[in-house]
Amino acid sequence: VHDIPNGNVITGSHYVRIAGGGKGGIARSDDFAEHWRVESEDLPDAPAVSIVLDPRSPKDKRTLYTSLYAKGVYRSTDGGRTWQERSRGLGSESNRRVCRLILHSDGTLFCLVTAMYRDGRFEPDGVGLYRSRDEGENWELITRSPVLLWPKDFCIDSKNSREIYLGAAD
Repeated sequence: VHDIPNGNVITGSHYVRIAGGGKGGIARSDDFAEHWRVESEDLPDAPAVSIVLDPRSPKDKRTLYTSLYAKGVYRSTDGGRTWQERSRGLGSESNRRVCRLILHSDGTLFCLVTAMYRDGRFEPDGVGLYRSRDEGENWELITRSPVLLWPKDFCIDSKNSREIYLGAAD
């Protein structure tokens, strides 16, 4: 699914609605993309919209994070061989439409949850920009006001994780 979080996915007019959220996974290459192997057997079958590598992790046991659309955030501490869900406090039970994940150089994770559109209206439940300061164990919503119905993208200042730029539609 190449157009998350664009309107056709948000409004349900895309095949993702019919296919139950879309299919996806993670693959890995160690030889400059000559050969690939699946590294997502522990993950739900959903579009992986972000993959983040923690450069501070040891090369033989890389820590990776991925955001799976409609499923949340997952972490691997063994280079992608196994994955564990890390979505406590992220979005809501009815909306884990994560669409972008960033790891700041200070170790803070940021994740954007986009809107749902049902019965002709946006549902704000769970929507916004979230932050985790404990490797994804717990998430906190940092965009309480104004309520954003359709956040599209964001970036974080490379030197200051408290300076954030967020693009959204209302």
